[in-house]
Amino acid sequence: GVRAGLARVIAGVGIPVVLVTHDMADAAALECDVAVLDRGQVVQHGDRTALMARPSTPTVATLMGANLLPGTARPGPAGLTEVVLDTGGTLASGETGSGRVGVVVDPWDVTLVHGRPGDSQLNHLPGTVASLTPVGNRVRVQVGPVTADVTALSAERMGLAVGAPVTAVFKALSTRLVVLGDEPDRLP
Repeated sequence: GVRAGLARVIAGVGIPVVLVTHDMADAAALECDVAVLDRGQVVQHGDRTALMARPSTPTVATLMGANLLPGTARPGPAGLTEVVLDTGGTLASGETGSGRVGVVVDPWDVTLVHGRPGDSQLNHLPGTVASLTPVGNRVRVQVGPVTADVTALSAERMGLAVGAPVTAVFKALSTRLVVLGDEPDRLP
C-alpha cells in the first residue's frame, strides 16, 4: 500500500523526513517519532508509545484515539482522585489532580458488562449502545461519552446492538489525567 511504499522511500533516502498528517495510522505504519502541533505550538514530541502512555494535552489524548472525559477533580478516598464528570457521574483515578481535567482512558481498557459490574473496577458508566463499528476482528462500541474496543466474538456473545443497555467499566489505574484549558500546554 501507500504507507508501505512511503516507508521504503523514507528508509532509502537516509535523511530526516518531515511528514505532516492528521492520521496516527500513518505515524504508526512508519514507526517514526511524532511531534504534535496544537495552534502552532509543539505540545508533545516522542514515539507513539510514549505519547499514548502519557498524553500531555487533550489534543494529544484524542489524536492517540483515547477517550477524553472532561470534569472537575478533587481529592478522593484512599489516595485516589475523584473526578465529577461534566456529563454526570463520578470517576476515580490513580493519578493526582485538581480543578478542570480530562480523564483519559484507552478504548481497549474499557470493559462492557450487562447487569451489575464487579467491585474490582471502580469506574462504572451505565448507558446504551449508540453505535457498533467493526474494525478487523474487533468492534468499536460507543456507549454515551465512552468508546470501548471488544472482540467481534465478545460483541456477538454479549448480543450487543444499538440501544442495548450496558455499563462501561474500567480501573482507576487505567486512567490518566490531563489539564483542561483554553491554551495548548507548551513543552519546557
